[in-house]
Amino acid sequence: MHIRICVRMHMRVGLPRRFPMPRSKLKLTRHRMTPVGIELPVFGFSPRTQLVVPRNSPAMSEQPWYHEGLRFTCSQCGDCCTGAPGYVWVNKEEIARLAETLEMDVEMFEDHYVRKVGVRKSLKEFPNGDCLLFDPESRGCSVYEARPRQCRTWPFWDSNIRSEEAWEATCEACPGSGKGKLHTLAQIETQRKVMRI
Repeated sequence: MHIRICVRMHMRVGLPRRFPMPRSKLKLTRHRMTPVGIELPVFGFSPRTQLVVPRNSPAMSEQPWYHEGLRFTCSQCGDCCTGAPGYVWVNKEEIARLAETLEMDVEMFEDHYVRKVGVRKSLKEFPNGDCLLFDPESRGCSVYEARPRQCRTWPFWDSNIRSEEAWEATCEACPGSGKGKLHTLAQIETQRKVMRI
């Protein structure tokens, strides 16, 4: 007879305990009954036995509200490079890549384009808040191919996608957000994890 063992999974140091619940709490159900969770392979049990994690278990991670994807295509408006003062954080590798793109040595690039903010570094801005690397004639980034992670991952920042309301506000501020190419959950999560903003 094919039996399922239904247990609540608990994680300790990333690994499930072999028996997270007392045996008396294990619920046995016949194979042909309606599934109550997701089947996982279990080592050390009979090949005809499966471990089932109930759908309402904490082990089941909830999908984010944007699990079906979000639309974004850059409109090249330049609005994200201009406006109110702020920070564009850069690390050593990004500074070196930007310096190479502008055919400058790193020290000279830092003197002209980078400012220290505490222990971190940010690109400098004009007094009106525009990025020094923004080209007002073309309304674009003069180092687009070497732009920093913060610029590359826009608009998929934690602060922009933490809720549907935050995303709606982003779409109001950025004409490319909410339109154009559909980015999958995996693509969004990859961008989001590059840099937490």
